[in-house]
Amino acid sequence: MISADSPELMDQYYAQIGRVAVGVGHVEEIVAKFTAILCNKGVKPDDVHSKMLFRGISTNLKAFRRTTRRRLSEESMKKLEPLIDRAYELNSQRNQVIHASWSMMYDVSTGKFAGISRSRYDFDRSSGELSWDVSTPTLDQIRDVADGLNTLVAELSAFWEGAWAHDERLAAWWAENVKTDPPVAAQP
Repeated sequence: MISADSPELMDQYYAQIGRVAVGVGHVEEIVAKFTAILCNKGVKPDDVHSKMLFRGISTNLKAFRRTTRRRLSEESMKKLEPLIDRAYELNSQRNQVIHASWSMMYDVSTGKFAGISRSRYDFDRSSGELSWDVSTPTLDQIRDVADGLNTLVAELSAFWEGAWAHDERLAAWWAENVKTDPPVAAQP
């Protein structure tokens, strides 16, 4: 066990920050993949997917919600909507972790490791205010974000497997427009 007063603690933070980055990457891939393949007839899914790579996840989640509402049954949307809402929430938490500056702090008198520090500017769109956030989440808080993202990926994957099998509206649209076996979401 690494002590809280040890510089090796930073490696544990970096490991969890990496898990957050990988987890959100999985969410983004599922969102982009299924938005692209459910797009309108005549639109190439690869073109949609490539455009989504350069937009933020919030914009892509909006497109995902809009597209799935057009293709899925009301019953399926009742299952998917909470997952999309959770993706927005986890993305906000992810931003707090990923878009920050992480540092090891040392006592200037002794040169000894003093702890981990995180800081970031935060912009409030509603007020137009910029603030400096210097709160540092605990390792467990970052781990919770990473675990939440990985759970969301598993739930989104399971949702799609069920939707392909049980959503008649989706199956009818797919059979009429695509005429191939439906895709499967990848597990993390």
